[in-house]
Amino acid sequence: GFDCVCGPPAPPAHPGSHFFAPRRFFFYCPVPPPDENLHMVFYRDILKAAIAIEPSAAVRAIVDEVLKFEMPGAGIANFMRKAADIAKAGIYDIRAHRDEVLLPILKFWGIFALSGLDAAAEEARRRLAEHLDKLDAAAKRFEERLARSGVEPLSPA
Repeated sequence: GFDCVCGPPAPPAHPGSHFFAPRRFFFYCPVPPPDENLHMVFYRDILKAAIAIEPSAAVRAIVDEVLKFEMPGAGIANFMRKAADIAKAGIYDIRAHRDEVLLPILKFWGIFALSGLDAAAEEARRRLAEHLDKLDAAAKRFEERLARSGVEPLSPA
């Protein structure tokens, strides 16, 4: 099974806010590092170790988290309109999520270069590739609609 690698489990409102690793890596870290980048590096490296020890289980867990991820606030009224405004402002969009968040970490972990995975992990990896393709297509559609609208993207302050 899989447990949260650092700190308490994520609250139900934010199910994708922590990565998970095999129980043998479980330990309690009561206070997250004050530096957000160090926090990310910590999780990234723990998962790299999990992949080295149990690659199939780690790939399945990673894919499960990526596929169920929702932006914080996804349940609020008019979320799509607010997300579009955030994207137009150049703060965050599907392209940034795919190209600047998912692809670099998946490359670091070598997800698509792993060999010897069990059938369930291979299927999960196939679903992940399909998901990345869908994100790319959705980002292209948004970029094309934005270009056709004549609305200039705002620059972040």
